[in-house]
Amino acid sequence: MVPREPTVWASLPDWMSFSTIQWIEACPRYWALMSSDYPDIWSKHGYPVPLIQSTLIGKVIHRLVEIILKEFQISGCTSFDDSSSIDVMRKLGGFSRIIEKITDDVLIEYSNNPRSVGKLNVVKKILMDRKSDIRENTRILLSRIFEGKQIATKCFSSVSQGSTLALRNGVFSEVLLVNEEIKWKGVADFIKLTQDECEIRDFKTGKPKQKHIEQLKIYSFLWLYDKQKNPSARPASKLTISYIDADIDVPPLSVSEANVYKDQLIERTRQAKIKITDCPPEANIEEENCCHCFVRHLCTNYWESGLQKIGKKEKPDNSLIDIAVKIVGVHGSRSYDAVTIASTNIPQNTPIILRVTEKFNFIRGTCLRLLNMRINRVDADESNGQLIVNSSKISEIYLMPNS
Repeated sequence: MVPREPTVWASLPDWMSFSTIQWIEACPRYWALMSSDYPDIWSKHGYPVPLIQSTLIGKVIHRLVEIILKEFQISGCTSFDDSSSIDVMRKLGGFSRIIEKITDDVLIEYSNNPRSVGKLNVVKKILMDRKSDIRENTRILLSRIFEGKQIATKCFSSVSQGSTLALRNGVFSEVLLVNEEIKWKGVADFIKLTQDECEIRDFKTGKPKQKHIEQLKIYSFLWLYDKQKNPSARPASKLTISYIDADIDVPPLSVSEANVYKDQLIERTRQAKIKITDCPPEANIEEENCCHCFVRHLCTNYWESGLQKIGKKEKPDNSLIDIAVKIVGVHGSRSYDAVTIASTNIPQNTPIILRVTEKFNFIRGTCLRLLNMRINRVDADESNGQLIVNSSKISEIYLMPNS
C-alpha cells in the first residue's frame, strides 16, 4: 500500500466517547487519520487497524467471560467450585472449543482488512498457543464476579446495542449507555443490579493505567443520565476495574459530583472539537503518542521531523524502529542496499543493508516507509561493518507516495 493522507478529512463527530476524546486530546491528527475514509484501500469507515496480539487476546477474554457468565446464570451455577459448573462447561463444549470458536469470530472481523493479509493463520496459531493463559485469566476474572455466591437469580442479558429497555435487577453485559443531552456514549462491560447494589465493572487484560479510572467514572456518569436504561436515575454504588492480578475499587460519583462532571465533559468536548477543526489537524509529536500510533506511516509530520525529535536515545540490538529508506541496489534475493531518509536513531544518508522476509522485487530508486524493523549489529561483520536492518514478525512495509 501507498501511505497517503486522506483527500477528504473526517468531519466533527456527532457523538463523543471516552476513546474518541482520548484520541483527540493525545493527538488531533491521529483521530483525524483514523476516522477519515480510504475508499482506495477498503470499503469500511476509518483506517484499518493492525493485528495486535494483546488486543486480540483481550477481545477473546471479554467474549469468553460474557458467554460463560450467561450460561452460569441461566443454569443457576454459582462458581467454578459449584458441581453444576462441569455440566455447564460440557454443554458449551469446554474451554478449548469455546476459545477456538471465539477466536474464529474475532479474526473474521479482520478478513477484509488489508493490514492482515497473509497474517490471519499465523495469528490464529499464536492465539491457540495461548489457550491455557486465556482460560486461566478468564477463570480469575469470573471467580471475582461470583465471589463464591450466586449474584442474581437466573437473570442475564447481553443487551443489544440498540436496546432502549430499562434494566431491571440482574446481570448485564456489553451495555450501551447514552446521554442524549451532551451527546456522549459508551459501552460498559458488566452491570450488576440487585435490590441493594448497582455495580459497573470494566475488564482489563493489560497493565493498570490512570485512564482506566477515568473511563469507569464516565460509564457511571452515563449510567446515571441514561433516561432509557436507567429511568429512575439510580446512581452506581460500586465501580470496579477487574485486572488479571487484582480488582481495583473506584469511588463512585455522587449525584452532585456527576453534575460537576457533566460540565467538565461539555467543556472538554468543546475544546476537543476546536482541535480537530483544521484540515489536517495538528500532529502532537511525542514518543508516547507516536510509538502506539496505528497510522504513523500516514503522518507527514512524523516522517519529516518527528522521527528526529523522538529518536535521540540509542537503541540496543533487536529493538524495534521505524525507518524510511531509498533503495540503491539489490544485495540478495531478499535483501537490498539502501540509504536512510529518516529514522528514529540512524543518521540520514547512512548506507544500510535491508533484509525482508518476502520477495518484493524493489528497484533502484524505490522509497519505503518501514514500521517495526529491527537493527542488527551482530551480523555487521558479514556486511563489512555495514548496518543491517531486518524485518520483524510485526513489520509493515509501505511504498512512499510518488515512489
